[in-house]
Amino acid sequence: MQSPTGSATGVRTPVSTARAVVNPATEEVIATVSQLDAQDTDEAVARSAAVLPAWRAVSPGDRARLLRRFAEAVDDANEELARLEVANSGHTISNARWEAGNVRDVLAYYAGAPERLFGRQIPVSGGVDFTFREPIGIVGIVVPWNFPMPIASWGFGPALAAGNTVVLKPADLTPLTAIRIGELASRPASPSTSSRSCRAGARSWAGALSPIPQSARSVSRARLTSAKRSWPDVPSR
Repeated sequence: MQSPTGSATGVRTPVSTARAVVNPATEEVIATVSQLDAQDTDEAVARSAAVLPAWRAVSPGDRARLLRRFAEAVDDANEELARLEVANSGHTISNARWEAGNVRDVLAYYAGAPERLFGRQIPVSGGVDFTFREPIGIVGIVVPWNFPMPIASWGFGPALAAGNTVVLKPADLTPLTAIRIGELASRPASPSTSSRSCRAGARSWAGALSPIPQSARSVSRARLTSAKRSWPDVPSR
C-alpha cells in the first residue's frame, strides 16, 4: 500500500480499491489510499493472529519500554501529524497539535500498565483462588472521523499494553493520520508486528473478526449502535 507521502509500507496488507482523500476546506484531493476488500481484511486479521503469541510473550518491562519508544516516535512526528490532520480533517493547527500530543501521552501513560497488571488472591472455602490478567487476543478498533488520532490511541494504547494485537479501521474520510501512526509503530525497536491499520468497509471488518475465537471488539460508542443494527450477530465485549 502507498502511504500519504507516496512511500511503500509494510504495515498493511495488499489492497484492492483506490480511494481519493479530500481536504474538507478546499475540496482538493490530497492523497490516494487503498481500501481493503473482505479477503484483504481476512489476511490482516490472520497476520495479527500469527504475531499474537510473540507479542503477548514479551516481558512486561520490555513491553513498557517498547511503548515508551512508540510514544517518543509520535512525539518526534508531532508537527507532521498535526499538519496531516489539518489537511485531512479540517482541524485548526493548535487543536491538531494537541491531538498528536494526546496520542503521545496515552502511549506514555499505558507504557506504565504492563508492569502493573496484577492478579489477585481471593480466599475461598478450602484454599486460595488465584486470578491472572492475560491478553484476550486481537482487538478490532473502529475509529470515527471527528477526532481520528486521540480516539485511535484510546483503543490501541491499552490494547497493546495488555499484550493484545490490533487491527484498526480508520474512517473512510480521515484515514491519513492512522496510516502514519501505523508507520511510526513499525520503526525498529517499536512494536511493529503488533499493530495493523487497514481501510476496509465496515461489513468486511466486522465479518472478518466475528468468527475468530481469539478476537475481541473495541469500538467507539458512536459506531457501536450502528454496527449492532447492521450486523446483530456481531457481539461486543
